[in-house]
Amino acid sequence: MQNSKLRMTLVPVGWMLGGVALALGLTYGLSRNSSNLPLAPLALPSSQQAQNLDAPAPTSEFPRLAAAHYFGRDWPKNFIAGFRREHVAEDFAQLREDGFNSVILLVSWGDFQPQIEPCCRDDERAYERLRFLLDAARNAGLKVVLRIGYGWSFHPDVPSSHHRLHLLTNSAAVRQSFMRFVERIARELGDHPQVQLSFMSWEDQTLQRIEPEARVDFERFLSTLPERERNQLGLDAATPVSEVPLPTRGGTDAALFHRYWDWLKRDQLYVPAQQRLPAMSYEVRVDKEPAPGDKPGEYRWIGHEASYELPGAAVLTVYWAPYWGAQNQGEKLSAEDSARLFGGMLKSVRAVEAQKPIFIDQFNVIDNTPGHEHNASLRPDALPAFLPLAHCLMRAHRVPAYALWTWREYGESPLANPSFGYGLESWESQGAVKLEALPGGDFEAVLGPQSELVQAIPAERGRMPGIRGEDTEVCVDAVAEAGSVLSVSVLGMHEPRVLRFAQDGRQRACVAVARATDPTGQRLRLIAGAKTIRLRNVQYVDHWQAGGVRDPAGQPGPYLQAFQRFNREFLQERAPARCEAG
Repeated sequence: MQNSKLRMTLVPVGWMLGGVALALGLTYGLSRNSSNLPLAPLALPSSQQAQNLDAPAPTSEFPRLAAAHYFGRDWPKNFIAGFRREHVAEDFAQLREDGFNSVILLVSWGDFQPQIEPCCRDDERAYERLRFLLDAARNAGLKVVLRIGYGWSFHPDVPSSHHRLHLLTNSAAVRQSFMRFVERIARELGDHPQVQLSFMSWEDQTLQRIEPEARVDFERFLSTLPERERNQLGLDAATPVSEVPLPTRGGTDAALFHRYWDWLKRDQLYVPAQQRLPAMSYEVRVDKEPAPGDKPGEYRWIGHEASYELPGAAVLTVYWAPYWGAQNQGEKLSAEDSARLFGGMLKSVRAVEAQKPIFIDQFNVIDNTPGHEHNASLRPDALPAFLPLAHCLMRAHRVPAYALWTWREYGESPLANPSFGYGLESWESQGAVKLEALPGGDFEAVLGPQSELVQAIPAERGRMPGIRGEDTEVCVDAVAEAGSVLSVSVLGMHEPRVLRFAQDGRQRACVAVARATDPTGQRLRLIAGAKTIRLRNVQYVDHWQAGGVRDPAGQPGPYLQAFQRFNREFLQERAPARCEAG
């Protein structure tokens, strides 16, 4: 059925389409509303309603954190192997300059524990690099938040992040491997008091289908349901749990499927992980799931409120972007309209969890993720006016901590080990190629004349560059002589392009390459010319994720000063007078 022919039911503000197109449950931080299904118009609450935000006093204090995610200067998916040590102190100092007092680091399960069956094998290189980052944060005076179990990994011993996620949600044995990983992280954090919080995310634990091997878990879940809830889910009390069919994500029993998923991620993943790593929260899914309604073309909405109660957590973790509760027909929102939607989301969370402080781990005021152009967005000129409104809403709803996803804009580059932090792993070489260590602990790949490097890029790493028609380019950070050349090609796609170095010494150089046509995998090939080239980073990019704070080179973006002001106010213990005055 074409989307244009779907007829949607009216849904209240704050009820979102989400997850329909999360076919593998793994996004990389933005784009939580992944459906192209149209939404019926939603009525925004009035300004008076948006200001009626009284709530009970918090049960405990939580430190004020203004945080930003840090990915080095590469992509979140290849972060732990991709960051260069030489950049970290400068980048962390820049975070402090921009008013952030905390940094969020992704701790990807596959990079740290590449082997899970049989359990287990750790990659000590990842732990050593994490310790380096934790020490650098301490030296910079930054507090740290860890996202435990980030779903993506380009590790060569992790053939498919998608399959690993599927095993996590269907195999009790694999969940035990995951708990071993959490235990190891807990041991590593013993002498790092700057780590204020860790959290897991529903994105990294999305259930796509229930396999027969998970039948015992499903029946155990059914046995925990009170009779009233069984009736609400359409379960016949006379039917033995062993005879209840396994529900499906998009079927008429979708409500039962999602209720099982809520139980799985809270009781079988969060609770045992929190027992091993006490300072842990969980990023709950605040979007609702569309499911077939009673009539053709209509939908009903399934929430995840059952997962909001987090035993032992100091905070409840959520996320937000301007699309939340909007019509999502490409509209550009004013500061006031975005504030009403933001307040609507916070009120919907507070209606379920009234006591715990809230941590917004992704405050995504800017989002240019490919494929989500239909999402509502904040008007570019509206952001400076929106931030003070958002701040007052955060104060009213006891949000003492927030984080930006895109502090420094980054390119989506699906190369593993792009900065040679793991030597030449994931690269094939021919000719005079060698690895040389640098004084600070980084490495460079030295390409002698006519030598080459090749990397295969499998489809499992996500969207292949160029297949949506975007312009693509290859950029390198290298030490070279003026006049040196590097032949660049995507094998089987086009004739090589020549990247030319215009000066002596270290430099960044880029060359456009033809758009790719094969979504199933690609091979990037680099061949040195007549002179030696010393490579320190390689990127193969068709999209730069915007944030408006710092550009890819670390230069000020259009919203830098607005966020610097926001952070100064946010970190003050007392709310600004305008917030107290309503």
